[in-house]
Amino acid sequence: MMYDKQKFFDELVPESSKGKEVTLTESIREGDTQLAEQKFRRAVEILLRPGKWNDVAGGARFSISHNPDQESIVKENDFIRINIPGPGPANGEGYDWVMVEKIIDQTNDEQFPAVGLLLKASPDPDTDDKAPAHFFGEGASSTIIIFRESDTITAKYFGRNEAPNVHTDSVITNIRNTVVAAGAMFGLSELQWSSLLKGLIKK
Repeated sequence: MMYDKQKFFDELVPESSKGKEVTLTESIREGDTQLAEQKFRRAVEILLRPGKWNDVAGGARFSISHNPDQESIVKENDFIRINIPGPGPANGEGYDWVMVEKIIDQTNDEQFPAVGLLLKASPDPDTDDKAPAHFFGEGASSTIIIFRESDTITAKYFGRNEAPNVHTDSVITNIRNTVVAAGAMFGLSELQWSSLLKGLIKK
């Protein structure tokens, strides 16, 4: 099923009901539709391979759980492990975790070529703990979308329901999450995501 632009975004960006809401946009006009198509497809290849995100943006390192190969293509229901500089959460074995809740890939759609990932804060899949192993709490989401319109490529990030995860069983982890989430809410996370968006489209 192919979606028009508004429906595409509606399917991938949750409603925000708590915490901080972030929307970031980077775009580049190539001046040539064929060149834009080539760069769009290159951006899609990287977006669908989280292990390669660090190649285009520094900071946190991302990898698909149980599949450290950088060339691995992410799938729905995969878990992505995030290695943020500094101490990690105890309930995530030192890592923050997200689950890939939804992927829409309509790269070949003539009307609205686009690809998007919806990621949600999740527990560590290798433990029995049901609480999110992430500095943001349950319901927090990150959506990354790349699309092409004629000779222009756009990359967007949507952070929704970004509130600190302070309900774990570890006081130390709660403090750590508060500190990291505070940094994110004051713009450090935005710098990370903005760097990724620019790297994807090579702005």
